[in-house]
Amino acid sequence: MSWTEKVSIRLAKRIIPEDSPYSVDQISHGIEITIINLLNAAALVLLSSLAGVLFYTIALTALYFLHRSFTGGIHFKNVWTCLILGVSTMTLAASAISHLSVPRMLSYGIVLSFFAVSFFINYRYAPAEHTYVSTKESIKKACRIIILNLLIFGCVIAEFLIYFGYSHLAFLYAFAALLQSLHLLPTTFRLVAQIEKNMERVGSR
Repeated sequence: MSWTEKVSIRLAKRIIPEDSPYSVDQISHGIEITIINLLNAAALVLLSSLAGVLFYTIALTALYFLHRSFTGGIHFKNVWTCLILGVSTMTLAASAISHLSVPRMLSYGIVLSFFAVSFFINYRYAPAEHTYVSTKESIKKACRIIILNLLIFGCVIAEFLIYFGYSHLAFLYAFAALLQSLHLLPTTFRLVAQIEKNMERVGSR
């Protein structure tokens, strides 16, 4: 059990009233998510500020989580692994995009291809199965419809951004959508499971 789980359970036991319709596990899970999000946000702001790409990183992260909120996706069980990889990925990607110099006509095609791939992946795999998200077919169908429409809307917005000279923002949006989509692929789930298994073996030695 991680330290965030232990802290969350202790807090949940203290604040939950006896007549609450929610269990300690449900409350503690919400508290743990809040703690992890605060840690991630603090690390993200600190690292991206040091790298000089705070705006780009915040924009990329916000767009990524906008899409992920409807689909779920892969994540590491270990809080610190998730934090380090997540913050590093967002900051490095934002930094790379901020230095991009792509001809306008080529930008249209690249952004369109990113959204097309994202649409196909989400159509096939969204939303991801998860232990704490309802798997009712009606809810899954609604989430899939929302994310597909969001991708179409996002693609149109991104193309307009390129037209009006905001190519960097268009690439941020397109990459955020693609990254969220890649986190739905069965291959990604298997890869993360294998990495975690290898980490457990190393840790047990």
